Amino acid sequence: MWWNPIREDFEPMLRHGWDIGIGFLPYHELQLMGQCFERLNQRVEKYQTKINPHPLTHSLSVNLHRTLSRLRAVAMTRKEVLFECRQVQRQWMELRALMDYIEIYEPHMDGRIPPAKATASVIGCFVREAHVAERLFSAGIPYWLIRPVSSFSTENILTITNVIQPKDVLELDDYPVPFPRIYVGDSNYNRFCAISKHGLKSLCYTDLFSDGNPKGIRPHEFVQSSSTVGPSRDHRNTSVRSQPCRLLFSAHCVVSSRQILGALGNQVNLHPAISLIRLTAHTCRFR
Repeated sequence: MWWNPIREDFEPMLRHGWDIGIGFLPYHELQLMGQCFERLNQRVEKYQTKINPHPLTHSLSVNLHRTLSRLRAVAMTRKEVLFECRQVQRQWMELRALMDYIEIYEPHMDGRIPPAKATASVIGCFVREAHVAERLFSAGIPYWLIRPVSSFSTENILTITNVIQPKDVLELDDYPVPFPRIYVGDSNYNRFCAISKHGLKSLCYTDLFSDGNPKGIRPHEFVQSSSTVGPSRDHRNTSVRSQPCRLLFSAHCVVSSRQILGALGNQVNLHPAISLIRLTAHTCRFR
């Protein structure tokens, strides 16, 4: 599941030998991603048979399956393919993390099984409450309990360590072509919601019937107030109803192409096969 697609991993579609700008990921890589999904989905389906399963497990599994299906079936640009690939990886990671929490770590936290004897191979977290730190400790999850300096009065401090500066170990410079900012705020639940909502914008295009409104037209916007709605057909006054308008063209008018060219000063080049333009009698009715 964890691989970084490169430019050569994009397989463009060819039409008459020409690259038309859309394509897919390699079939072999899609197969491997599908196998990872199937193994994780089997784990989810087994958990779903239990009483009162967590509701997010089903929705995350469905979203992961749909994103992977789009990646397999829909030809996209290289940028869109890479975005959808990242979507599959992110959704797979979130679903697996949720299953690990439910099946591995939560039983330790709730005291259903004895505390863990080893540190889990997961990224730790920062906490501000002691009871949360105790739950994480019982599951073997690394944590850092953040407290203000004023709370340290009579504690026995064994050692003081130096704070590692992020700029010394992390790449903080912008990408050469900066990506759009989708969230500003704390690193909490709201951040994950913003990432998920941004992922839904993939393959989302402007509604051609929205009159330029990028959000499209919602069903309730078709409902007009009673002050703007005209009379219904049943109550319409037939005496003032608009009458048909008849237009009658001259009957059987034949004009040669040479006469037209002479009238236009030879500014129009007609095909030699066109010799006559015939206007027959025609009646148009407008309501």
